[in-house]
Amino acid sequence: MANGIRKVGPAGRVSLALAFGLAIGIAISVFGSEKLKSDAAGIEFIGTLWINGIRMTVIPLIISLLVTTVSSFADLKSAGRNGGRLLLLFVVFMAGSVVVAVLMVPPLFAWLSGGSHGLAAPSDISPGSVADQVHQLPTVTQWITDLVPTNPFRRCRWRTTSVGHFLGPARGG
Repeated sequence: MANGIRKVGPAGRVSLALAFGLAIGIAISVFGSEKLKSDAAGIEFIGTLWINGIRMTVIPLIISLLVTTVSSFADLKSAGRNGGRLLLLFVVFMAGSVVVAVLMVPPLFAWLSGGSHGLAAPSDISPGSVADQVHQLPTVTQWITDLVPTNPFRRCRWRTTSVGHFLGPARGG
C-alpha cells in the first residue's frame, strides 16, 4: 500500500474497464446524440475483433483439454461412464434452456416491442432490393473484422480444401 491506496490488480482493472465501457455504452444509447451513436458504431469493429480473437484461442484450448482429459483415463470404462454422464448432463441443460426460452422469450419480446412481437415482415421488401443487398461488397471494417476467424477449425478446413483445389492438379490428383 502506498499512501493508504491499494493497487488494483490486472483482473480488477479489466473489470473496472468493462464496467466503465458498459456504462458509457448505455449512456450513449440512452442520452447520446446521433454523432456519438455513429462514432460508437464506427469503432464497433474493434470489439468484434477482440471477441473473435478470444474465440479463436479458446476453442483450441478446449479441444486440447478434452483430448488430454480423455487420454488420461486409465481404463476405457471410466471414460465411457463419464462420457455418458456428460451427455446426459448436456441433454438436461439443453432441455432446461429450451423450456426457459419458450417461457421467457415471448413475454420479453412483447415487453420490448410494446405489445407486438415485431414478427411481421416489412412491406417495403421487393425481390430487387433483396438482390441488391446480396451483391453488396463488405465494408472496410467488415473486411478487417473477417480477418480474425471466429472458428479456426472451420477456417483451417476451408483453407485446406481451397489449397487442395489449387494444388491438386499440380500434384497429379
